[in-house]
Amino acid sequence: MIQTTLTMKRPMLESAGFSTRVDAPAVAHPSGPLDDLAGLTPFLLADRLAQVWSRNARRLEDLDRLRDKIDAARRRLSSSSSGRALGEAYLRRLIEKKDACLASIRSDRRAAVGLVRECERRQALSNPSPLRRAVGV
Repeated sequence: MIQTTLTMKRPMLESAGFSTRVDAPAVAHPSGPLDDLAGLTPFLLADRLAQVWSRNARRLEDLDRLRDKIDAARRRLSSSSSGRALGEAYLRRLIEKKDACLASIRSDRRAAVGLVRECERRQALSNPSPLRRAVGV
């Protein structure tokens, strides 16, 4: 059986503090287009908001872990000159993952804002303010 370069160098990489595990990129699970919110029942609207919230909580945890890994990789690069190219490639990959995670968080924020606005719109329609009642709107 032929060993790959990564398989042969795995113990060396791990002893140097580099992870050899390949993580799948964070895939955004869209909560659906925001223009179809009017057709959702209040229960489904709340369900989508809960999904966005829990997904965002996971991504924030991932972001914290990525920041820790980036800091550790930068410390290793500044303290050692061996394996510099590999360390820099690992750091670039971590930064790309962090950027993708931030983009997903921003996307979820936009989805959450749309969901909250729809909830507020429905609340305003079902419970008009005293001013609206006085005007008859």
